[in-house]
Amino acid sequence: MLFQSSYQFQNSIIEPNAKKSHDHPMIMAFFIKTEMKPFVEQITLWFGMIMVLIVTAGAFAFTFTDLLEDRLYGTKRTFFITVLFAYAAYRSYRLYSVMKKKKVE
Repeated sequence: MLFQSSYQFQNSIIEPNAKKSHDHPMIMAFFIKTEMKPFVEQITLWFGMIMVLIVTAGAFAFTFTDLLEDRLYGTKRTFFITVLFAYAAYRSYRLYSVMKKKKVE
């Protein structure tokens, strides 16, 4: 009963005059998700930008300082820095492709 009452509440918000007997919960959930899509896309874009900045800053910190030099040294340190730069490049590419796709639409 709890699911049915919350479903009826969500249905009344989206379409107050719709018939309750013919509606399907999966269809209504789809419409609820599509209304939030622009907001979620904005959060995703901002999160991607922040991640690129953080990962790049971390790579530069490991490159030009002695941060964790006692535990991370030699080839392991070089590999870790390379992985950080590669991940920043990958996230930048994904961010660019999403922004380009959004601009086209």
